[in-house]
Amino acid sequence: MQRSKGVPLRGFEDEKFCYVALRRGKRPEEAWPLDGMKFDTLKERHAKRNPEDLIIDYGDHLSLITCLVLPYMNILKIMYTMFFFA
Repeated sequence: MQRSKGVPLRGFEDEKFCYVALRRGKRPEEAWPLDGMKFDTLKERHAKRNPEDLIIDYGDHLSLITCLVLPYMNILKIMYTMFFFA
């Protein structure tokens, strides 16, 4: 591997850039809006979820997909016949 300046890279080096934003002045004295709020961890959210919500009824999805896709399939067939058999 070569660095852009032509100096070969060692095994652990690569060209990555890090940007740091620095702020001048005093730190804000008022509290942040989310201070003091308790958020559920991912484990807690997984423990609270209802197993019935995870069951998917594919019959409803298939009927919806066929209703949405079939009109476009007819249009594509018409365009195909016009383009290739004109």
